[in-house]
Amino acid sequence: MNFTSEVDHHTQTRSFCYNNNSAENAFYVITVTVININYIKDNESFYNISYVYEFNPGKHEKPEDVLFFRRIMHPLYLRGGITAESTLEDFNRLENSIPLRVIKNSLTEKMVQYLLMDDADLECHIGYTSVQKYRQNIMLSLSYYWY
Repeated sequence: MNFTSEVDHHTQTRSFCYNNNSAENAFYVITVTVININYIKDNESFYNISYVYEFNPGKHEKPEDVLFFRRIMHPLYLRGGITAESTLEDFNRLENSIPLRVIKNSLTEKMVQYLLMDDADLECHIGYTSVQKYRQNIMLSLSYYWY
């Protein structure tokens, strides 16, 4: 069986800053990579979604301050696996996990479209919610549709 003729791939990537809407100068640069995979033979489609989190501590230098802000600035803080007690090992385990696989359907298609949208365009579609919170909610929601 020749798998290259059985599968069609399309990859999109977007990076954005996230600081949990804080006035602090610490922040994450999050790179989202979405691979749209279509199994031609089975007429089945899904997304592989991966996140790379790069933390910038800003002016914070003390290790305990860096860890504190790394926790509270993370988009998965409190609702997605990062807590006030999370250790560096917890971050490494979460941030080096396998890509999220989600079935492609009309709901997940829109969520991925909005997740990858640039900030100015996204802002035109979301009402009074901040771009950061909207994207955070999409990331969390997609994690519930893991396949």
